[in-house]
Amino acid sequence: MVFYAIYLLGLSLRQTSRALQALGSARSHEAVRRWVHRFAGRAEKLVMNEKANTAIVDEAAVNVAGRNVWLWIAIEPGHRAVLALMLTEARNIFAAYSLFTCLRHRGVRHVITDGASWYRIATGWARLRHSVVHSLRSYVERFIEAVNDRLMYRLLLPIS
Repeated sequence: MVFYAIYLLGLSLRQTSRALQALGSARSHEAVRRWVHRFAGRAEKLVMNEKANTAIVDEAAVNVAGRNVWLWIAIEPGHRAVLALMLTEARNIFAAYSLFTCLRHRGVRHVITDGASWYRIATGWARLRHSVVHSLRSYVERFIEAVNDRLMYRLLLPIS
Protein backbone atom coordinates (compact mmCIF):
# COMPACT_ATOMS: atom_id res chain seq x y z
CA MET A 1 0.00 0.00 0.00
CA VAL A 2 2.77 2.44 0.90
CA PHE A 3 4.66 1.34 -2.22
CA TYR A 4 1.55 2.07 -4.30
CA ALA A 5 0.97 5.48 -2.73
CA ILE A 6 4.53 6.77 -2.88
CA TYR A 7 6.13 5.23 -5.94
CA LEU A 8 3.19 5.05 -8.34
CA LEU A 9 0.92 7.89 -7.20
CA GLY A 10 3.72 10.20 -6.12
CA LEU A 11 2.14 11.09 -2.78
CA SER A 12 4.16 12.83 -0.11
CA LEU A 13 4.85 11.11 3.22
CA ARG A 14 2.12 13.15 4.93
CA GLN A 15 -0.38 12.45 2.13
CA THR A 16 0.41 8.74 2.35
CA SER A 17 -0.08 8.88 6.13
CA ARG A 18 -3.49 10.52 5.65
CA ALA A 19 -4.47 7.96 2.99
CA LEU A 20 -3.60 5.11 5.36
CA GLN A 21 -5.60 6.80 8.11
CA ALA A 22 -8.62 7.06 5.78
CA LEU A 23 -8.37 3.31 5.20
CA GLY A 24 -8.39 2.68 8.95
CA SER A 25 -4.68 2.08 9.44
CA ALA A 26 -3.37 5.18 11.21
CA ARG A 27 0.38 5.63 10.75
CA SER A 28 2.47 8.76 11.28
CA HIS A 29 4.40 10.30 8.41
CA GLU A 30 7.57 9.37 10.33
CA ALA A 31 6.56 5.69 10.24
CA VAL A 32 5.93 6.02 6.50
CA ARG A 33 9.36 7.65 6.07
CA ARG A 34 11.01 4.71 7.87
CA TRP A 35 9.18 2.25 5.58
CA VAL A 36 10.37 4.17 2.52
CA HIS A 37 14.01 4.09 3.62
CA ARG A 38 13.77 0.47 4.65
CA PHE A 39 12.20 -0.81 1.42
CA ALA A 40 13.35 1.74 -1.19
CA GLY A 41 15.96 -0.54 -2.73
CA ARG A 42 13.54 -3.42 -3.11
CA ALA A 43 10.76 -1.26 -4.53
CA GLU A 44 12.99 0.32 -7.18
CA LYS A 45 13.84 -3.13 -8.50
CA LEU A 46 10.13 -3.91 -8.91
CA VAL A 47 9.22 -0.80 -10.87
CA MET A 48 10.21 -0.57 -14.49
CA ASN A 49 11.05 2.98 -15.57
CA GLU A 50 11.51 2.28 -19.27
CA LYS A 51 8.66 1.93 -21.75
CA ALA A 52 7.09 -1.46 -22.25
CA ASN A 53 5.12 -2.70 -25.24
CA THR A 54 3.16 -5.52 -23.54
CA ALA A 55 1.53 -5.91 -20.12
CA ILE A 56 -0.14 -8.81 -18.35
CA VAL A 57 -3.09 -7.48 -16.33
CA ASP A 58 -5.18 -9.05 -13.60
CA GLU A 59 -7.21 -8.00 -10.59
CA ALA A 60 -8.03 -9.61 -7.25
CA ALA A 61 -9.94 -8.78 -4.11
CA VAL A 62 -7.72 -7.89 -1.16
CA ASN A 63 -8.61 -6.96 2.38
CA VAL A 64 -7.09 -3.63 3.43
CA ALA A 65 -7.84 -2.49 6.98
CA GLY A 66 -11.00 -4.59 7.09
CA ARG A 67 -12.33 -3.36 3.74
CA ASN A 68 -12.46 -5.42 0.58
CA VAL A 69 -10.96 -3.53 -2.35
CA TRP A 70 -9.76 -4.57 -5.80
CA LEU A 71 -6.04 -4.62 -6.50
CA TRP A 72 -5.36 -4.16 -10.22
CA ILE A 73 -1.85 -4.89 -11.38
CA ALA A 74 0.01 -4.77 -14.68
CA ILE A 75 3.33 -6.54 -15.10
CA GLU A 76 5.74 -6.46 -18.03
CA PRO A 77 6.30 -10.14 -18.90
CA GLY A 78 9.92 -9.92 -20.08
CA HIS A 79 11.39 -8.25 -16.99
CA ARG A 80 8.59 -9.26 -14.61
CA ALA A 81 8.49 -5.63 -13.51
CA VAL A 82 5.44 -3.82 -12.17
CA LEU A 83 4.13 -1.26 -14.64
CA ALA A 84 1.10 -0.10 -12.68
CA LEU A 85 -0.87 -0.81 -9.50
CA MET A 86 -4.31 0.49 -8.70
CA LEU A 87 -6.76 0.03 -5.82
CA THR A 88 -10.47 0.49 -6.49
CA GLU A 89 -13.68 -0.22 -4.65
CA ALA A 90 -15.34 -1.47 -7.85
CA ARG A 91 -14.38 -4.04 -10.44
CA ASN A 92 -15.83 -2.78 -13.70
CA ILE A 93 -15.13 -1.40 -17.17
CA PHE A 94 -14.34 2.09 -15.87
CA ALA A 95 -11.69 0.85 -13.45
CA ALA A 96 -10.10 -1.27 -16.19
CA TYR A 97 -10.18 1.68 -18.59
CA SER A 98 -8.45 3.88 -16.00
CA LEU A 99 -5.65 1.31 -15.65
CA PHE A 100 -5.34 0.90 -19.42
CA THR A 101 -5.11 4.66 -19.93
CA CYS A 102 -2.20 4.74 -17.47
CA LEU A 103 -0.54 1.86 -19.32
CA ARG A 104 -1.03 3.54 -22.68
CA HIS A 105 0.82 6.62 -21.37
CA ARG A 106 3.69 4.31 -20.40
CA GLY A 107 3.94 3.05 -23.99
CA VAL A 108 1.98 -0.21 -23.66
CA ARG A 109 0.12 -1.16 -26.83
CA HIS A 110 -0.75 -4.80 -26.10
CA VAL A 111 -2.56 -6.14 -23.03
CA ILE A 112 -2.87 -9.81 -22.03
CA THR A 113 -5.74 -10.68 -19.65
CA ASP A 114 -7.77 -13.63 -18.41
CA GLY A 115 -10.71 -12.74 -20.68
CA ALA A 116 -13.14 -11.04 -18.30
CA SER A 117 -15.77 -9.07 -20.23
CA TRP A 118 -14.76 -5.66 -18.84
CA TYR A 119 -11.25 -6.05 -20.27
CA ARG A 120 -12.49 -6.51 -23.85
CA ILE A 121 -14.56 -3.33 -23.77
CA ALA A 122 -11.97 -1.25 -21.87
CA THR A 123 -9.14 -2.20 -24.26
CA GLY A 124 -11.31 -1.06 -27.14
CA TRP A 125 -11.91 2.29 -25.45
CA ALA A 126 -8.20 2.69 -24.71
CA ARG A 127 -7.25 1.57 -28.25
CA LEU A 128 -5.04 -1.28 -27.08
CA ARG A 129 -4.52 -4.67 -28.67
CA HIS A 130 -5.98 -7.40 -26.45
CA SER A 131 -5.09 -11.07 -26.06
CA VAL A 132 -6.76 -13.59 -23.80
CA VAL A 133 -4.95 -16.42 -22.02
CA HIS A 134 -7.29 -18.66 -20.02
CA SER A 135 -5.03 -21.26 -18.45
CA LEU A 136 -1.90 -19.27 -17.73
CA ARG A 137 -0.82 -19.08 -14.11
CA SER A 138 0.80 -15.73 -14.59
CA TYR A 139 3.35 -13.68 -12.72
CA VAL A 140 0.51 -11.33 -11.90
CA GLU A 141 -1.44 -13.98 -10.01
CA ARG A 142 1.65 -15.00 -8.05
CA PHE A 143 2.36 -11.35 -7.23
CA ILE A 144 -1.23 -10.84 -6.02
CA GLU A 145 -0.93 -13.97 -3.86
CA ALA A 146 2.24 -12.53 -2.33
CA VAL A 147 0.46 -9.23 -1.62
CA ASN A 148 -2.43 -11.09 0.02
CA ASP A 149 0.00 -13.12 2.12
CA ARG A 150 1.78 -9.94 3.23
CA LEU A 151 -1.50 -8.22 4.07
CA MET A 152 -2.63 -11.21 6.15
CA TYR A 153 0.76 -11.31 7.90
CA ARG A 154 0.62 -7.55 8.58
CA LEU A 155 -2.85 -7.89 10.12
CA LEU A 156 -1.38 -10.25 12.66
CA LEU A 157 1.63 -8.08 13.56
CA PRO A 158 1.73 -4.43 14.63
CA ILE A 159 3.52 -2.18 12.15
CA SER A 160 6.11 0.13 13.65
